[in-house]
Order: sequence, then C-alpha cells, then structure tokens
Amino acid sequence: MKPKYAGLLLALVAVACFALWYSRSGIGDTANGYAFDPASALASGEHVAPAPIVAPLHPMPDVGANKPPSDTRESDRRSVPVPALKPDAEPAIRGKVIDELGAPVGRFEISSRRAGAEQASKAARVKREVQSFENEHGDFALDDLEAGEWLLDAHSPAGMRSSSVLVRVPQVESPAVIVLPSPTLILGSVFLPNGSPASDAGVWTWTPGADEPDFSEDSPSAPTTRCDSRGSFALSDVQPGGLRVLAGLPVSNAGVTILRAADPGADEQATLVERLRWTHTDGRGRFEFQLLPPGTYVLRATDKIFARQEDKRIPFGRVVVPDIRVEAGPATPQSIRLLPEGFIRGRVTDPQGNGVGSARLRMFDLAGVSLSATWNVAADESGDFEIDSLAPGSYLIGARVGDALGQRVPVEVEEGKTTQATVQFP
Repeated sequence: MKPKYAGLLLALVAVACFALWYSRSGIGDTANGYAFDPASALASGEHVAPAPIVAPLHPMPDVGANKPPSDTRESDRRSVPVPALKPDAEPAIRGKVIDELGAPVGRFEISSRRAGAEQASKAARVKREVQSFENEHGDFALDDLEAGEWLLDAHSPAGMRSSSVLVRVPQVESPAVIVLPSPTLILGSVFLPNGSPASDAGVWTWTPGADEPDFSEDSPSAPTTRCDSRGSFALSDVQPGGLRVLAGLPVSNAGVTILRAADPGADEQATLVERLRWTHTDGRGRFEFQLLPPGTYVLRATDKIFARQEDKRIPFGRVVVPDIRVEAGPATPQSIRLLPEGFIRGRVTDPQGNGVGSARLRMFDLAGVSLSATWNVAADESGDFEIDSLAPGSYLIGARVGDALGQRVPVEVEEGKTTQATVQFP
C-alpha cells in the first residue's frame, strides 16, 4: 500500500473513532437540552415542566490516543441539578356577571363571604370584602379563597345588587354565573282625597322587612323624591324586587291638642282647662308645645277644639298618641302620619226613639281613650249628627246632655265610607 493511501485510511479511522466516542459521551444531548424527572413530579404531586439545563463541557479528547470518556465525566453529567418550574397559581373561583337578558355586565364589584358563617364575626366570614372588575365580557376571577363554601354577590356602580350565589373552593363545577339586574324606573302620581294633585308631596321608598322611615320633614330619612305641580313623580335606579312606596304631604293649619292626665282624685272636667294645650301646625306641618309640666299626656291630631272660622277641614283620619311621658329636658320629637278618613252619621234618641237635641258626642277607641279632648261634636235640634276625620278602625261612640250620659255604641269605620249609628239615652 502506498504511503499516501495509508495516511488517508488512518485519518478515516480516526474520524470514525471520534464520532463513536462523541455519541456515547452525551455531550451533544446535555449542552442545550431538556431534562425531566418524573419521579420527583409524582412524589410532590405537582406538574413539573421540562426545564433547560446546561451541563459542563469536557475538554476535547486526544483523538490520536483514541481513549473513551472516563466514568468521572459521566458522573458529572448525571449530577447536574434539574430545576422544577411551577406554573402560575390558578384562581380559586372564575365566573361571569350578566344582566337579566344574558348580556355581560362590563363594570361591577364582587363581594365574598363564608357560607353559613352568620354567627361568626364579620371579619371571619368575609375573606375579601370587595373586588372591582371592568371588562367587556363580564368575567371575574377571585384568588386567595380558602377551601370551602362561599357566597358571592355582585354590585353595580348604580347600587344594584344580585342574589347571592353559592360556590365551592376548589371549583370543580363550571364557572359561576351571577345575574346582576338592570335598574328599574317607576313612574306614579299622588292625589289628595278630594282628587286634586298632591303637588310637592314627598315620596319615600323602603324594602319589605326594613324599618319604616320617619316621615317628618326634619328627619334623617328625607324623601326619596318629590312630586311636581301635577302630583307626578319618578323613581330611577330602583332595585328590582319588592318595594314599598308611600307619599306624604305636610298638613298645615291642623289643630293639635295635648292633654295631661288628671291627678289622682281630681275632677277631670273641672281641671280640663289647666291640663289642656292646643295649637295649629305651620306651613310645613310642624307644631310645638313649650313649658309643659312633667306628667303623662295624650296627643291628638287633628283635633277641632277651638276651631276658627277660617280653618279648612282636614280630610284625614285623626291620630291619638297616648302615654307620652314629659320630663325635664328636651322632649322626644313626635312624627304623626294621618290616615285616610271615614265618616259616621246618626241620631241621638231617648228610650221612645225621639231625637234628643243639644246632645254632645265624643269618639273613643276600644281602650276607652277619647279621640278628642272635649265633647266637641254637637247634634242638631233633631238629634242628628255627623262625625268626620275618623281613621278606619273600631270605635265606641258616646253622647252627653248635661250630666246625663247615653250608652256607648260600638261602630266600625271604613276608609271613604259612611257608617250609620244610633246613640240612645236610657
């Protein structure tokens, strides 16, 4: 064999030996590859993504020596640490907020609280009080919720709120769907008992089960809105569901009396004047009694005692507030809501059925408390009478001529109706 061919053959053998050593050493696999340890993933119970690692490159071997890689180099390659990369934590709860038509709500707040934790403190049952979201799809995601059952509520910037939705953590069902209703508009009108519009009447609203508001003009619970000159009103941004609506108008020029209870053993009729106070309401329906001696009083509104010729008739049922305790110091304000009225017509007769003229009449509730401070209703000379401004309910009606008293007769008063009654003297 010629020397030049022998050299070429030797070179080919050297290249083949180098390629064989390189493939067995694993350098090509570890320099820019991935390593995955399924054992560690199963042991920890976590998903471990393939992680890039960089192994140390060994020096190029002496090709001429044709030596295989040592065991030390193989050991070094296996000892390279394999990092376990954990993906971002999934939210505890995912969901969507829609309106009553199924359209996504773009801007809302979500509040969460522990289910069945009403007996616990507020801090314990509310994991995250409010979280705000704004996106065109109505999506939301809540994290940091501990395992268990939670109640979610959605709220809109206009004050609308959803019903509570029960969810569980971890979330195994489909994403939660919360229906946040759109606000409702209520239109209405208010009329007085005579059919005329109640211009400037206040309109109050409250939900069933909530405390009834204080209807006085100076109370913190001011009217939700007011009627215009035609008695019309509009309530916007109303939460759908049950709602109570009540309209009120200050009653001006209404007679109000307050009567102190007589001292034990005192003659009630003889001491009536010193125990009785009387006034009219102003243009805003307000009244005030000053310098009242301590004691127990009965307040009556409206009361026609000392009625003036120019006084207009108040077309509402009168109200009696008994057992008002007056002591030294500021008095507790009284808010009186007059009710729709009913009427009584009748005659006062003697045992033979003849009319008794000049009789005076008075109404009493079933507890015996009179609706007026005095016997202020007079029968005509034929014994006929008429009583108005009576709130619907059960009453007793009595008559008096001098010191003689007629029998008290039970009567039922209905709104807008007239009840017939006959009061007979024995």
